[in-house]
Amino acid sequence: MLPRLALLSLAVVAAAPASARLRCAPGPFVVQSGPRILAGASGGYDVLHVATDGRRVTVAVDATCPPIRAHGHGWRLVAVWPRGRCGVPGRVTLKMTIDDACEVARGRVKRAGSPAVPLIAPRCAADGVVTTGTGEECAAEDACGPDRKCVDCRCVPVVGFARDVQPIFANCLTSACHEGPNAPGSFNLVADHAYQELLTRRARAGACIGQPLVVPGDPDASVLFRRVGGATCGASMPLGSIPLPSQAVDAIRAWIAQGAAAD
Repeated sequence: MLPRLALLSLAVVAAAPASARLRCAPGPFVVQSGPRILAGASGGYDVLHVATDGRRVTVAVDATCPPIRAHGHGWRLVAVWPRGRCGVPGRVTLKMTIDDACEVARGRVKRAGSPAVPLIAPRCAADGVVTTGTGEECAAEDACGPDRKCVDCRCVPVVGFARDVQPIFANCLTSACHEGPNAPGSFNLVADHAYQELLTRRARAGACIGQPLVVPGDPDASVLFRRVGGATCGASMPLGSIPLPSQAVDAIRAWIAQGAAAD
């Protein structure tokens, strides 16, 4: 008979969830259509980020739910965010299964106290494969024509800073929106200053302190997008005001993804 301590150890090991072993390459899966994963989320669509270090798998939901360890094996993943981690009061649970071709994830997201939300999300990769019936439109940067670019496997207009992004800040010129020399964090986002500020400065406070405001080509590494698109870098921006319209958040994401050009 095993000693009580040994039996206790075995019980703990048996109860512990196994690490996820992902058979597919990691990457983003984009929910191209349908209801938002979490009601009230910023932007017009959701991006599921699946990553691995070879032993553990993490899942994040855009700038809404930060990366968290997932459990499961093969093509099935389960991720659970504790209450408050996704900017909502209750716990959030994601269950998803990736198809045999590693091209489409299907599943659901359950927020405590709310009905489950179904999802279908094609893998977004520059592999030339467009999965029909999922809303995916493109799989290469130049696949959308001369005036549109492929961003998150969606064909979107080319976004310019002066024409499309600067007016977003101009329409919110309060101290909370970084107007003038006394703006929060000393980030001055008025015309003639905003572009240089965003491309050269780093966050001075919050969960993303020291990280660049804009990383050209990578909105998910850019504090600007993470602040207007969710709360993973601190309180959602603009502070003390209504959230930016979905079109504005998507424009900022597209501008950064397209290289964050000045014009």
